[in-house]
Amino acid sequence: MICILSSYGPLRKLIKLLNLKTDLLDWKAICTRQRQHTKEARANIFSQEHSIVPQWRTDKIQIKLDDIGFSYHEKAIVLKGVTASVTQGSMIAVVGKHGEGKATLLRLMGQSAFPTEGFLFMPSHFRPLYVCQELTLMDTTALGNLTFGSPERAHPEFLAS
Repeated sequence: MICILSSYGPLRKLIKLLNLKTDLLDWKAICTRQRQHTKEARANIFSQEHSIVPQWRTDKIQIKLDDIGFSYHEKAIVLKGVTASVTQGSMIAVVGKHGEGKATLLRLMGQSAFPTEGFLFMPSHFRPLYVCQELTLMDTTALGNLTFGSPERAHPEFLAS
């Protein structure tokens, strides 16, 4: 009986954790909006005369931040009124003092957080990746860490060639 009662606390915490609200509906709304804007942007680009090879025109759709804002728990405002436009494939620098929202902006662009106001447009074919500052290594070899998650990792014969 003591063993059963001692497991009640951790089990209760686990059940509470498993029943937390997910961000699935947020992701669905964002993806639907991104697809619609991408469709409109593609139609606009393909309607114009270009010397660009047609299958690469989609890569000319810009990434847009329109009056982006972000706050934690509606109290601490980190970003407010950020507006910018970036061409895919271009290199940009995000600079500023410590605590001014540089990492938060990159998290928003990497889609690991959602803006609390405004609209962030990433073309639906664009796949951003956010890599956090903290180094995380798996308990494996250097090659295993570098190829973690790669489909070829499951087939070592591809790595040998």
